Amino acid sequence: MTPEAYISSGILELYVMGSLESEEMAEVEAMAQRHPEVLAAINDIRDTLGEFGALHAQSPPPALRSKVLESIAAVAAEELPVVPMISKAEISVKYARVAIAASIALFLLSALTAVNFYLRWQEAATLANSLLAEKTQLAAERDVLQARASESSELLALIAQPDFRLVNLKGTEKHPEASALVAWNPGSAEVYLWVNDLPQPAADEQYQLWAIVDGQPQDAGVFDLGQGSLKMKDFGKAQAFAITLERKGGSPTPNLEQLHVIGTL
Repeated sequence: MTPEAYISSGILELYVMGSLESEEMAEVEAMAQRHPEVLAAINDIRDTLGEFGALHAQSPPPALRSKVLESIAAVAAEELPVVPMISKAEISVKYARVAIAASIALFLLSALTAVNFYLRWQEAATLANSLLAEKTQLAAERDVLQARASESSELLALIAQPDFRLVNLKGTEKHPEASALVAWNPGSAEVYLWVNDLPQPAADEQYQLWAIVDGQPQDAGVFDLGQGSLKMKDFGKAQAFAITLERKGGSPTPNLEQLHVIGTL
């Protein structure tokens, strides 16, 4: 995997958040040693999370802080009765009470700090997950656009050749939204197919292209959706092209009840 693809995978965000297994952590560190751009990306993610935490830092709630201070003052105010002579046991009890009060105060302050840190960490983790999801979505959209651009380039290359003829296959009355495009070269007999819009077939079904030659349909090949441009069977002559939905693997004759698109020359 290239450093760019490794950075885009989202594993660096999980590494910075400490959400990886030890083997995965070691893998990231090894990549960072071999590739300076990976190390730079890790530092950028750490800086981003640090800036977010500083920006959204929260102080303990004033009301809770007041309760802590009042508790400390109440315990400290519990003084032993004043007597001419104070025994060592009484002195020990007094200092024990002060120590207990200080321990309670330290515990409460530690709890406040832990809660505050947890809230800030939760916000940072939410932001990181949101950024990771957005990056994943953008990467998927980029791949779709690149695939469409590649298909468009192939189609334009065929259109630029004077021997190719384009046949627009329009949806039938049962499937008005369906459409496809055939590029056919009568001289070389080459046939290419682009599917614009066809419903997703069932698992046991498959689309089949037909060339209408001298009024008779001839099998031009079966295909699956989502493959971009498709090289179909060659035909030296044809008057029309059509697509039907057949059982998986195709049929020797078209099922006209499942005729989705057709286009004549």
